[in-house]
Amino acid sequence: MSSGGAAKGDTWNQIKADIYNVPICTLEADEGGVLGAALMSAVAVGFVDDLEKGADRLLKVKKTYQPNPANREIYDKSYQVFCELHDVLQPSFKHMAKVQEEK
Repeated sequence: MSSGGAAKGDTWNQIKADIYNVPICTLEADEGGVLGAALMSAVAVGFVDDLEKGADRLLKVKKTYQPNPANREIYDKSYQVFCELHDVLQPSFKHMAKVQEEK
């Protein structure tokens, strides 16, 4: 589930589906977090009996992004490179931290 400002971009939602390898759904309502908080409050005070049933009634899926295995493979390879670079650059990160402390 994706909501709020981050849910408005097709590209970003597809990237999330590909990286996490799960379908990503956006909601009809822009602020799913606010609706979720209201729903949990309604359950807490007994206005709604069941959180899942309440969510099914209140939250409507706008669009679902399915993972793309080809993209997932590219992201996995890119992540491997990122990890290698991170390890190689550790001394530089430490040096940069010292320089920033001197400011």
